[in-house]
Amino acid sequence: MREIRASEWKNHTVQLGEDARFEKDHVFEQLGLDHIAAVRVETGGVTIDLNGAVLDGRNLHGYGIYLRDCDGVTIKNGTIRGFFYGIVAENCSSLTLENLIVSENYDNPGAGWLHETEAPDYSGLGGGMLLKGVTRSKVERCTLTKQFNGLDLILCSDISVRDVDCSHNSNFGLHLLSTHRSRIERSRMDHCLRYSANAHDRLGGCDAAGILIEQGSHHNRFIGNSAVHSGDGIFVRGNNLVRSCHNIFEGNDCSYSPHNAIEDGFGIGNQYLGNICSHSDYGFWVFDTYESLLLENKVEGNVRDGIAMRYGRGNHLVRNTVRRNGRAGMRIWWEPHEKLGGEPSSHYFLLGNTVTHNGQGVVVEKSQAITLSANRVERNGESDADNLVVKDSDVRIS
Repeated sequence: MREIRASEWKNHTVQLGEDARFEKDHVFEQLGLDHIAAVRVETGGVTIDLNGAVLDGRNLHGYGIYLRDCDGVTIKNGTIRGFFYGIVAENCSSLTLENLIVSENYDNPGAGWLHETEAPDYSGLGGGMLLKGVTRSKVERCTLTKQFNGLDLILCSDISVRDVDCSHNSNFGLHLLSTHRSRIERSRMDHCLRYSANAHDRLGGCDAAGILIEQGSHHNRFIGNSAVHSGDGIFVRGNNLVRSCHNIFEGNDCSYSPHNAIEDGFGIGNQYLGNICSHSDYGFWVFDTYESLLLENKVEGNVRDGIAMRYGRGNHLVRNTVRRNGRAGMRIWWEPHEKLGGEPSSHYFLLGNTVTHNGQGVVVEKSQAITLSANRVERNGESDADNLVVKDSDVRIS
């Protein structure tokens, strides 16, 4: 095993092709340079034990540790700060990243509302960890806070993220871009937002989010996470109309967002099971989704609508508790949109929901084949007429 001592540390890249252990609890400073790493791992099957040491890039450039085309590498037990990214891994498999503090790397809290382009950014915007083209790997018991992005998973598959703190980042806590079959559980992505002088940005948190899923990220599971006080709690984004499909979100708390507790744009077959989406501007904001399932979610005390679903087809809302939202408890509607066709929202099924004490109960506008069955919709608005409001729609009650 190679011993890395502070007295031998110099301002150039350390190449590692064998197991290595850093001198215990020392600070290793290295002035970061763009796209240059303080430590570069050159072979697979090795363990890098930081042993309580700190790698400090000081100027928010370069990478703390860089891996490429490596399998079976473990990095553990230390702190990495002051770089553009703390750890970057490309085209690797079977990585283990554990017991690490990768915080206080590059940040841009004054970025405002980022420009939405048709082509996604696969290069990464800076922060804690960037995994790109990585498969069958795990990130466990790590802290990734106080930077732009906490953890970026780009073009990855079969990643396990467990007991990770991605809170207090100014853009995204966790970001999945074209990433599949990954499991995120028991992790925190709280207080991920930023503001600017623009009034709209102050309201919406500049589209920052605790968890962002985009660009065809499919078959992922998010279980028992916290994403409270973030721009959006969970955001499934489809800016260029590329849908992210068949993801499962279960038992997450996404409350206290200045924008949407959960936003899903253009998803197909996504399932939201037993989440808490309360005390935000909207509980759910769902846009042009197909065959989504909202089951047994708690949606209470939001400023505007509890569940707002615009466009879409074949969505099911089942046994949700929707109470004390300022405008509608549930709202389903259609209106013209320059990028979408002219078909109305249709074939929604609302079954066994409790919708009470909202500004209005269930509002349906310009939608077809909407079925309501065994719902408890009462004590909404000022009269019984506010419990169910139907405009230019085909609603069936059974």
